[in-house]
Amino acid sequence: MQVREFFYSNFVFNNQYSIFGVQTFDMRHLFTLLIITLSFFHISAQPIIGAIQKVEWQSKSIVVYGKQGKIIFTAYPSDIIQTTIETSSYQGDQISNAVIAKNSFRPKIIRNDEMILVCSNGRQIVRVNKITGSVSYSQQASSFVLSGLTADSQYRKLIFGIDKDEMFFGGGSRSIPVNKYGYKIDLNNNPWYGYNINADNLNYSIPFIQSKKGYAIFFDNPSKGYFDIGKTNVDKLEAGFVGGKIDYYTFFGISPALLIEKFTSLVGRMPMPARWVLGNFMSRFGYRSQDRSEEHTSELQSPCNLVCRLLL
Repeated sequence: MQVREFFYSNFVFNNQYSIFGVQTFDMRHLFTLLIITLSFFHISAQPIIGAIQKVEWQSKSIVVYGKQGKIIFTAYPSDIIQTTIETSSYQGDQISNAVIAKNSFRPKIIRNDEMILVCSNGRQIVRVNKITGSVSYSQQASSFVLSGLTADSQYRKLIFGIDKDEMFFGGGSRSIPVNKYGYKIDLNNNPWYGYNINADNLNYSIPFIQSKKGYAIFFDNPSKGYFDIGKTNVDKLEAGFVGGKIDYYTFFGISPALLIEKFTSLVGRMPMPARWVLGNFMSRFGYRSQDRSEEHTSELQSPCNLVCRLLL
């Protein structure tokens, strides 16, 4: 028996949705192809909440239930989508109040069948593969995939697929290259006095990261954590946290400035400070007296708006 013009659609290969055609195969070849495809799913899948069982509305959110938990999608202005994951063994406490934007409308369900759930907020599209449980986010030509959720004795880890040598920026204060690909950075505030180059955990951390491919992720979790950006695995971004909700926001933009604009629309923008705050500061550790600090100030060759005097 011949089977012609046979199509599969929306299978996941390398964590990206593809469409491929199979033409003029007899049933033996077709059976072999199915066995290979199902084996691929079994080997490559890293379950997040297991195979999807049902999808329903709860208030203004879409809730996706799996064998090991649920994923909640919530829409925010500026095409931002919040993803919250609760497993059967861990729900986490809401310990953050960073987000001030309000979710005033529902995301849309574009497709919901036995294979896939597709929903959207504006131009951002989310696809949930109901067999593997993987979640992909896309807007036009930019996309990325949440491929797994794991845990050890300390951290709960979200695993995203990335391109080898994909450029990433953000994470807070560091004395390392602006492109963080190939680094593992801690997400906890840490004073580092007298630092030099390669101070990888400096002062203030922000659990926000953006890619040169035009997307960004804000992890709404202030607990101790880390980003492993292609250091352990060249094609993986791993975000681990010791506590709090498994909760993050995704958004896309054609420029770094637009990504920052969307991020600050989510968490707020500070008012413009007084003009003197934007001027030149002079500070120094180790002043022995008030007289010495004033003497040093008088020696400055340029205007100074503020002198920080740390008397020892």
